[in-house]
Amino acid sequence: MHHLKKYGAILILLLAFPIARFIANNLVLEASTDIYAYIPQESDFIIEINTKNFIAEIGYHRLFEETYFMDKVYPTEEDEKPEEKYVDSGIDFFSKVILFREQWADESIWLALVKYKNIDQVKKYFLEYMPDARFEYDNEYMVIQMSPSSNQENLDEHLKKISTKEIKGFTERVNLTEVFSPDKEVNCYIIPKITAHNQLIEGSLSFDFLDDHIAIEGSFTPVPGFNETTPIAYAVNEDKAFSMRSSLNLFHSIYWFKDEKIKNLPEYSQLALDYDGAEMLLVHRNQGYTTPFISYPDADLHFDIINQNLWDNFFDSLQVIDGIKIDTIEHKITTIEGASIHYVRGEKLFEMTQNGVNLSPSEEAKLYFDLQLKLDPMLDNVVFKVDTENPPSALEQTFGIAIGYNMVENIRDFAKMESIVFQIIGTDDDLVKASGRIEMKEKNGHSMVESLSFGQGALLFLTDYF
Repeated sequence: MHHLKKYGAILILLLAFPIARFIANNLVLEASTDIYAYIPQESDFIIEINTKNFIAEIGYHRLFEETYFMDKVYPTEEDEKPEEKYVDSGIDFFSKVILFREQWADESIWLALVKYKNIDQVKKYFLEYMPDARFEYDNEYMVIQMSPSSNQENLDEHLKKISTKEIKGFTERVNLTEVFSPDKEVNCYIIPKITAHNQLIEGSLSFDFLDDHIAIEGSFTPVPGFNETTPIAYAVNEDKAFSMRSSLNLFHSIYWFKDEKIKNLPEYSQLALDYDGAEMLLVHRNQGYTTPFISYPDADLHFDIINQNLWDNFFDSLQVIDGIKIDTIEHKITTIEGASIHYVRGEKLFEMTQNGVNLSPSEEAKLYFDLQLKLDPMLDNVVFKVDTENPPSALEQTFGIAIGYNMVENIRDFAKMESIVFQIIGTDDDLVKASGRIEMKEKNGHSMVESLSFGQGALLFLTDYF
């Protein structure tokens, strides 16, 4: 996952260039949609970034809000001269940038499509900044692999076929020119995993970058008979930093830290998740974890299950997965990275919790998904301590705790978001609407500049720690 975040942050970083000079040499026209023809038909998640919209807005702030822009994008110490951040990568950022995902056997592969101006510059850029990246290209567009694969030989061949358009195109399935708005900065098309109990067939989301927030809106096509679907049964917990409720079968994995996850969750009728930080205990390296910490996430994960036999089989399968240890006496699950949480099994429920799940009923009639996140409270509740039973050396204790808190503060510095809310709501016209809002901390700036600053901070963070 961190490979995807790193490459994504680098793409965002490339937007930090001398805008005035760039616009002076380019006539801003409507970006071509020819890039859509390269998207494979089997893609299940497509993200379009309309970079022209970013360039126009960022250019305005660079020229007319210079002090604010320079403080965010070129932060410096007093009397220090800002360093040039623009790298002429050879990529044409007046064209659209497309990210898409394909499912390969037991892995998800993310790829990117970009238009280029100078292939020699593009090659030089990748060799210098992303030497492990793999890519193919024709005379206009380049397809870039953004996540690693255990099936690299076949994926290399697939990249070639994408670059020569030898694969069935996604536009034969969906006319993206009718779905994606050129006025929105980011558009997404989503095809949820097909299961017997999945209630949504496909849908789209758009992200509109406004002054102090990013507005999210979209719609989904439900399966026939969706009006019989039960809305969420439990209200979000306003006291938690992160709270999510869903009666839609959209999530089929439980993610831990880094690339670790529990896959193939059976179907459920209700999902409720609350997260409020974590207690991180610095442990001696002889305990065999892949990280220096045992972590106890302050999390409550609840499922109202549909088929108990399927969930029994799922639980049995966990016990043979490498990297996951199940203590059936203490009713505890521990991963190889040191994340530890208790579990509860019942005839109609499955839970993973530290302190016991506490749910309140929801009174919303047509609300099928509800999410809220408050970033600073979540970071405030991440606590670092020393494991008293298996402590590391005194020197490791000093540096380990300091590094832990430094990571949290670095995240707080570059994370420009204040909060996120997102809902999926039923309507009377056989559609399902989505709406949300990403609130920025800076109320007197612009969400696009804040996002650019976030991209640079994320890149530096990933470079330092991963």
